[in-house]
Amino acid sequence: MFEIFGISSNLLFSQLLLGLINGAFYAMLSLGLAVIFGMLNVINFTHGAQYMMGAFAAWLMLSELNIPFWFALILSPIVVGLFGGTFSTPMPMFAFTGNTIMGSVTGTPAEMREMMDLVTAGKAEPVPIIKRKLDEADATLQDLRKGLVMGRAVLVP
Repeated sequence: MFEIFGISSNLLFSQLLLGLINGAFYAMLSLGLAVIFGMLNVINFTHGAQYMMGAFAAWLMLSELNIPFWFALILSPIVVGLFGGTFSTPMPMFAFTGNTIMGSVTGTPAEMREMMDLVTAGKAEPVPIIKRKLDEADATLQDLRKGLVMGRAVLVP
């Protein structure tokens, strides 16, 4: 037997196999969730938001707090885990903060579930979609600015 970095080959290969098995399990789990959300036509933004929070936490630790890279890499998921739950902002008071909302998702996860329940029950009307030819793009933009388009305008070739 041989050693790499002071670790016997048996231990190294057993850890490698365990890592591959765990990785395959996580891949199957995430693919299963992707299929489930895809079949339900539900958009789940949580994973992207948590990934962004982890990246921001790591950047903050590296640049502002001067924490070493590997330590920041270990601490970032822990910091993201501390922010579990619902983030909500009272909308009536939001106008006084001077902040702007960037993106198109507002509301809490509970409100999103309630909206999805209304949609699946058939109690929400679909957004009207107007199809226009591509060469009518300028006129469509003018109609959007004037508020003449109700719903969504789609340009088709």
